[in-house]
Amino acid sequence: MSSHKSTNIDDLVEFEENIELPITNKTHKIKKSSSAKLSLQKKQKLTAIKSRIKRATAKKRISKFMKSTKPQRQSAFLNAICSDSGICIGFGKENKKIKEFFDGFSFTYANPEVIRIGSTSVNGFVNEISFERLGYKSHGILKSAKQRYSDNLFYEYIVGTYFINEQKKYFPCFVETYGCYKYKDTNAYNEFEYNNSDSITKKYKYKTITDMQNKLIPIKGFSDGLKESCIQPTNIAILIEHVKDARSLEHMLFYTSEFHTDDLVTTLFQIYAPLSHLKDNFTHYDLHTNNVMIFKPFQNGYIRMHYHFNDSDIISFDTRYIAKIIDYGSSFFMDPKNPEQNSKSFYDLLCRKKECNPKNKAPCGVNDGYSLFNPKNVHNYILTSQRNMSHDLRLFRLCNKNTPIIDKIIENIVYNGDYGTPEITENAFNPKNGINSSINNVTDAYDILKSIIRDELKYTNYDFASKNKQYYSKNSKLKKMGDLHVYFDGREMKYESI
Repeated sequence: MSSHKSTNIDDLVEFEENIELPITNKTHKIKKSSSAKLSLQKKQKLTAIKSRIKRATAKKRISKFMKSTKPQRQSAFLNAICSDSGICIGFGKENKKIKEFFDGFSFTYANPEVIRIGSTSVNGFVNEISFERLGYKSHGILKSAKQRYSDNLFYEYIVGTYFINEQKKYFPCFVETYGCYKYKDTNAYNEFEYNNSDSITKKYKYKTITDMQNKLIPIKGFSDGLKESCIQPTNIAILIEHVKDARSLEHMLFYTSEFHTDDLVTTLFQIYAPLSHLKDNFTHYDLHTNNVMIFKPFQNGYIRMHYHFNDSDIISFDTRYIAKIIDYGSSFFMDPKNPEQNSKSFYDLLCRKKECNPKNKAPCGVNDGYSLFNPKNVHNYILTSQRNMSHDLRLFRLCNKNTPIIDKIIENIVYNGDYGTPEITENAFNPKNGINSSINNVTDAYDILKSIIRDELKYTNYDFASKNKQYYSKNSKLKKMGDLHVYFDGREMKYESI
């Protein structure tokens, strides 16, 4: 005879009494019976209770397992879908998942090794920060100011988080802003500027990530950031997307001869198509060849870009390069979804801060990196609190480096100075005049570049379509890697790999 004690339903009912079962979210109670014989009804209840407890326990175990293994599953997914995080971030693919995986690019998963990029300039210095979690890697740039009068980095952070990050969902020519920090003290600032790095490798490694984290304090809240940006502007540092291994447009123009003939037109189109679309909402105000980075996602490959416009019109071309506009510290912005959120409203709030306007009179912030907001002291037609849809033609004018069709267009750009020009809102491009049309603003620049790509530009024998096809589609050394779709109707851009 077995010594195993059979389950007593009264004991089981007592065990389950007042226990919440997540499946129904109700409390079940069963009255005890004085009868020794189990009724059919009690047997059924016993079976149901056991089944429900078993399901609830299994559900809890699965939930616990899924939670504990989520990082591993995320890492496996990202390595499979986005083995190179830089490419996915650049194309806007799985951006949200990558940021979530790295905890919003906080320093939790940062590598304590800091790498200096370039040397300290009059405006500041930049360091590369690498991130790694469960074997998956990404990179960021920590940007710091050198002088109190340099463009205030807190404002650049505001432009990035309030405007650019949203636009980056739609247009690949922008870079994302991750976070804003302040140096703990002067010693911390000096460590990152000079960073005791080896003069050859330009690397400095902190003992632990905590050691590095202690040097940088996250700025939490708009009000605190605004206050800090006026008390000690050089204390501010911002973390932004790193376009790793990219070259400046200046470098490409001087040292890559084939770039002129095969890719300059499409590079400029990648910039001026979005700038035209955003002409009422954004002016960069410092757009030159060193503030555009050229990103080459694939060493021996190219992508086909498709620009979809509101009228279902599509412009397509092949390219190896993605243009990235950087440095938003002088930019005007106005959120199209919330027009009251703009550069002017930011300046109004700035002037209400006693730390930014100690004498309670304008111009406020002029000694704290906010001088370009001052309407009484405008230089080179730059006024950060107002748009200027002609100013960003400066970049186009600087591309006169032996590309005949571009050089001819540059001759017709209306620009009154070397570093700026008054705004001209009236468009001047006329298809009938072709390459001889005047270029008044970013929309004219976009229109004439579009005409070149479509082979519709009169008075020129430049056959873009055949040149583009010949170089890419018929080039056995280059492989098509995917298609990038950019939409102007509110849909986010989409990259489809092959």
